[in-house]
Amino acid sequence: MSSLGHGTGQDMSRRPPGGSNVTPSDIGTVRHAYVMDSGGVFRPGMFLEWRATGDGGWEGLVIYPERWPTGWATVQAWMPRDRISFPEV
Repeated sequence: MSSLGHGTGQDMSRRPPGGSNVTPSDIGTVRHAYVMDSGGVFRPGMFLEWRATGDGGWEGLVIYPERWPTGWATVQAWMPRDRISFPEV
């Protein structure tokens, strides 16, 4: 079996965060997550995918709502692993 992630071309010999139940084929799985916004508040959002960082860590691509001075905005961003939390299933 190849160590490349499903359709990503990324080396998956290093597993993404999320526990032993995460496999390379799960990398593109969209799922519910809580994302820490710029104010330090966890907001409900959607997790889209992982990518490896140059320092050996992981970032997740997420979409979440964030309150701005002009109202609510939808944000899509790469976030460090420690700013993403997954609800227990």
